[in-house]
Amino acid sequence: VAFDMEDGSFEGIPRMIHQNYLDMSEACRSAGLTPYRADGGHFLIAGIGKLIEAGLTEMDVVKRLLEAGVSTLPLSMFASQSYQEKAIRIAICKSRETILEAGRRLKACDILS
Repeated sequence: VAFDMEDGSFEGIPRMIHQNYLDMSEACRSAGLTPYRADGGHFLIAGIGKLIEAGLTEMDVVKRLLEAGVSTLPLSMFASQSYQEKAIRIAICKSRETILEAGRRLKACDILS
């Protein structure tokens, strides 16, 4: 029944989210993060290993990004304690304007300072 009621308002969303992924991946690389390749989904996962090696903790990275106006979550929040990968999760299921602004803030942020 739900498919019969579709009015086309979701058309273009997959393309938009893919573009959001591309734009946010570029911003992450500019900030020293390592975006993981994804074939779909509403979140971008970015490795923070280089920042951990520089002496920051996951929460340091999350707090500094939040201070810059970019909200993220440490991926460890979604895993068991044996999970070793250090990464953050960024929502990319936002409007183009929101993603572009978050990307601008991420690029301007000096996470290590």
